[in-house]
Amino acid sequence: MSPTPKKKETVEDYFAMLDPMKRKISQAVRKTIKEAAPDIEEELKWGQPTYSKEGLVAYVFAAKDHVTLGFFKGATLKSLDERFQGSGKLMRSIQLRKPSEIPALIVRRAVQEAVRANQR
Repeated sequence: MSPTPKKKETVEDYFAMLDPMKRKISQAVRKTIKEAAPDIEEELKWGQPTYSKEGLVAYVFAAKDHVTLGFFKGATLKSLDERFQGSGKLMRSIQLRKPSEIPALIVRRAVQEAVRANQR
């Protein structure tokens, strides 16, 4: 009988279970988000890292061949560009395959805009 895989309980546990490239991308996204809003709350929700401050802001999800960075109310954020896609009313996301694909300036602006919107 094989051992049961360790349950992800923290964001650190989540990142630790990723392959090296996805871990590097995810940690770079995390750094960018925290630079934009140093006091943002980070927790594991719905099995993935989520970021919130007075409401949901963003999430990171490691898929089979990429890492998704999503904004819960992305459709309302003027900071996002056409690389952030979504077919629903609010959520918008981008698929990242390497750290150099992270649009850091846009992400920082979008995080700050989302936090301001949550404070209204």
